[in-house]
Amino acid sequence: MLKLSIHILYAYYLEIIHYFCILVLAFGKFPHKTVIYFMSANLPVNTLTTLIKTIKTM
Repeated sequence: MLKLSIHILYAYYLEIIHYFCILVLAFGKFPHKTVIYFMSANLPVNTLTTLIKTIKTM
């Protein structure tokens, strides 16, 4: 059960990154290399907190 919930959370996490990338591309607030970096799926978990902090400062 715990493993399943982790997989679900990870799927949501990837979706958040995906939509974040779309927003970044739409508004062009970040350099293109950053967008490519976020689009790569193999991201550490602490990147999510960095994303949240980045969104809050926007």
